Amino acid sequence: MNIDPLDIISNMNHLLPFYEPFFSAEDLQIVGYEVMGKFREEHTDGDLDSFFMDQQIPEEYRLEAYAHLINRALDHFIQAQQAGFLAFRMDPNILIYDVEETIIKTILSKKEAGFLPSQIIFVLPEESLKGIEGSIEHTVQFIKTFGIRIAIENAESSGVRLERIAPLSPHFIRVHLSSLKSQSGTIGFDETIYALSSFARKIGATLMFDKIEMEHQLMFAWKNGGRYYQGPLLAKSSAVFEKKDKSKELLKKELSRFMSFEKKKLEALKALETMLFEDLNGLLDKYKHNHAFEELILEAAKILKDRAFRLYVCDDDGYQLSSNLLRQGDQWINQKEYLQKNWSWRPYFLENVFKMSRSKQGLLSDLYSDIETGEWIRTFSIPITNRFFLFIDLSYSFLFEEENLL
Repeated sequence: MNIDPLDIISNMNHLLPFYEPFFSAEDLQIVGYEVMGKFREEHTDGDLDSFFMDQQIPEEYRLEAYAHLINRALDHFIQAQQAGFLAFRMDPNILIYDVEETIIKTILSKKEAGFLPSQIIFVLPEESLKGIEGSIEHTVQFIKTFGIRIAIENAESSGVRLERIAPLSPHFIRVHLSSLKSQSGTIGFDETIYALSSFARKIGATLMFDKIEMEHQLMFAWKNGGRYYQGPLLAKSSAVFEKKDKSKELLKKELSRFMSFEKKKLEALKALETMLFEDLNGLLDKYKHNHAFEELILEAAKILKDRAFRLYVCDDDGYQLSSNLLRQGDQWINQKEYLQKNWSWRPYFLENVFKMSRSKQGLLSDLYSDIETGEWIRTFSIPITNRFFLFIDLSYSFLFEEENLL
């Protein structure tokens, strides 16, 4: 429902804080709340997120409403003797506009009551940073000096724009999972989350996941390193604070199920790795001193049959020493144009080569999207000698047909 901004400003006593819990993956309890503004009077009841984020509404109106909401939420939090943190989704333009530090002064005024600025998190939508990168960077650094923490909200539909996030060095990165209502959408989303989680580790940021409505979304958050979870599956927003252990039993049950599933998957992947090594090891012994690698990939293809769709040999510097042997339908074709291409630029290439040369064992890769086919595949690599390695791209159809390989 659209509410006239003047009605909000004229009736601040009807602006109420609602609280949506954050659940911790560590102790499965509530560790904080996101504060959401709601406007309630006799004939009007609506969320105020669109009001706070609407840049067509004058900053002075929104700043006044923000300060009122924050003050009311903090008083309620202190009176209820709550522990943990409070998060507020903020339009970064308001923080820049607030040159008189109205919001910061409101927060600091609660220190005598025992509420610390470090218990506040400002959640800034990443798309709202466009065009104000320089200004918001200075504002955020100033806010941090008081101990207030920063989260950047990265909605999945907007993609990953690390160039906007990096200069702010946020404490948290929050990701919406609303698009993952269908389990089939998780594979394509993995690449985005992988980039964000890798970035978060490098800067020491914590991952938060929200909009969790279904069990597979919770599993996705857990599997991808989420520390904090939000969403109606666990708890809806409320005008009152919840018991800390609300949904603890649900989380324990679901995490136990997730771990059981992942263990089975790891066992299946290890079994595949062992099977491929055993199937190929005898063949590879023939080529330790006879470097007829074109012959080797043909012989390996006969053993592997429809499990593989591409084979090639590289040395430990990444240079390809054979053609690509590519399966097209029932035929295998040689792609000689790949000879002497260098693949050392690929993530984990040198690391995996080093591991194989030490362990003398094969390695199965994570699931990834093939550059040429766009299909989701895994690569099995196995040492021929300490310097030469056979790479086998396993087909999506094979992985799909076998249990727990995707």
